[in-house]
Amino acid sequence: MIIRFEQYTSDNKLKGVKMKLLKGSLILLLTIIALQGKNALADGGDRSAKTSELNYQLANEIKEVLKTPLLVYSDRDLNGNIEVTVKVEETGKINFLKIDSENISLEKNALTKLNSLNLWTGPDLSGIEFKYEVKFRQ
Repeated sequence: MIIRFEQYTSDNKLKGVKMKLLKGSLILLLTIIALQGKNALADGGDRSAKTSELNYQLANEIKEVLKTPLLVYSDRDLNGNIEVTVKVEETGKINFLKIDSENISLEKNALTKLNSLNLWTGPDLSGIEFKYEVKFRQ
């Protein structure tokens, strides 16, 4: 069995204080780095979450507004598919850029209904585009 004795001197005490300061500084530095990294990731994650939520809300708005047809056209055939392109402008205004369909009556009906919506979101999502394909069957 080996027993080791250390003589307690003011030099040992000074080393202990220096070590505690060094450990404390290192922990503080690592905490700051970790928080900065978390904030950087949160910003990207926040935009992604907002984009996903906006996508979900837009899909529901489009579905709701197109449930009831606006029959102001002579051709009542509203069967087919439409492709809707939506863009968030710099101000946050949501615009329907393009509505395409092989069925002209369906396209006009969808255009009239969708343009009746006044949709807005935060300007931090500006420039984002969404595309939806809506299938109509009567």
